[in-house]
Amino acid sequence: MAVHTVLEEHEIKKILNLYDVGELIEYKGITEGIENTNYFLKTNKKKYILTIFEKRVKQRDLPFYLDLMDHIKSKGINCPRSLLSIQKKRLQSIKKKKLAIFTFIDGKCLKHWNKDICYSVGKKLAKLHRLSANFHKEKNNDFSINKWVKIFEKLKKKVHSYFPETDSIISKELNFLKENWLKNLPKGIIHADLFPDNILFENNKISGIIDFYFSCTDFFVYDLAITINAWCFNKNKFQHSFFSSLVNGYQSERKLTNQEKKKLNISLRGAAIRFLLTRLLDFYKEEKNFLKKDPLDFLNILSFHIRNDLKC
Repeated sequence: MAVHTVLEEHEIKKILNLYDVGELIEYKGITEGIENTNYFLKTNKKKYILTIFEKRVKQRDLPFYLDLMDHIKSKGINCPRSLLSIQKKRLQSIKKKKLAIFTFIDGKCLKHWNKDICYSVGKKLAKLHRLSANFHKEKNNDFSINKWVKIFEKLKKKVHSYFPETDSIISKELNFLKENWLKNLPKGIIHADLFPDNILFENNKISGIIDFYFSCTDFFVYDLAITINAWCFNKNKFQHSFFSSLVNGYQSERKLTNQEKKKLNISLRGAAIRFLLTRLLDFYKEEKNFLKKDPLDFLNILSFHIRNDLKC
């Protein structure tokens, strides 16, 4: 469950009074997310999403995320857009946290998909990269390789206790990645979290992209690697046809350079260890109502990429 901040009906109505969105008819907490609290809202005018930004999202970064979504929406990729209040404010406060109200996107996340879906995901990711070229803001990646090292140092003893031998695998891989990590490759704004629960579909067509709160400035091939790891493994089994289709879809919109192709394996290994470590970090959290995902999924994906050098 991911409703970290519980709101009563009267509190939601008070927030809505700050906007020209009509009267509340229905509201419901959305349990699928992890990082933030989200409520589905239905008024006598439209449907909306109310998002309360929780601990992991830094308040100083919120203007970047909101501006980015506005930019992407204006360029033709459907994503949530924050509403202006009657007082022309995008952010409000409640219970010492920031919140925003967003446009609602129809569609659902897929539980199962095929290679054609992967092609469309790759194509949409490349379009996102291409269109970010004229977004004139930058943001450092808060989960870069230096952060991975810090997370591992924090968790090393616990990892050894719960997952014997995993700590030595991670330590060895981090040393390898520090020596070989990406540099001098095309970069720009990346989504950094384009998992199946962050793309909405209607009739097997992408209807929108959501959850831009890990977006940052980084290497495009690293973002592609995150997406490959998220979409091209089924129960930890690699699906080569999904991989080929996703990469082909990407290259139909933006061609990879030869250097990016050479660094794909490094990118895939880095993407795997990034989510292995952050899932381990979440695994040891003691917070209630916090949805935890199995970190060992990404240990298996990492092991696959150590053994296999995929080519595209």
